[in-house]
Amino acid sequence: GPSLPVNLSGNNKITKVTVNLNYINKFLLSTISIYLVSPDGTEVALITPGLPGYNLTNTVFDDSASIDITAGTSPYAGAFRPAESLSAFNGKGTNGNWSLKFVEPGITPGSDVGLINSWSITFYH
Repeated sequence: GPSLPVNLSGNNKITKVTVNLNYINKFLLSTISIYLVSPDGTEVALITPGLPGYNLTNTVFDDSASIDITAGTSPYAGAFRPAESLSAFNGKGTNGNWSLKFVEPGITPGSDVGLINSWSITFYH
């Protein structure tokens, strides 16, 4: 699927990661997976298929959030625990290309499946 990379410099060791995402999906979120991918290729699923609704609006993925993303409701405004733990990045360096990867089975590569209004990543060290 498509990915949105950002290149970071510095090599601080990560103790926590959060991701903020504003995404408008043309199809139901229930058909899509979104992953955060580190420079070494580690992938953590933020959402997996089965999530109801269409949009993620000011959605913060944070392992410390009190509610799981699957227990939220569209447009998922606020902080949620992601489908997989972002702690998989703990101890890794921040340097290199980080990206969001979108996987939507059955959709032709290059098809317009949605719009990323913005996304950001916050590292704690």
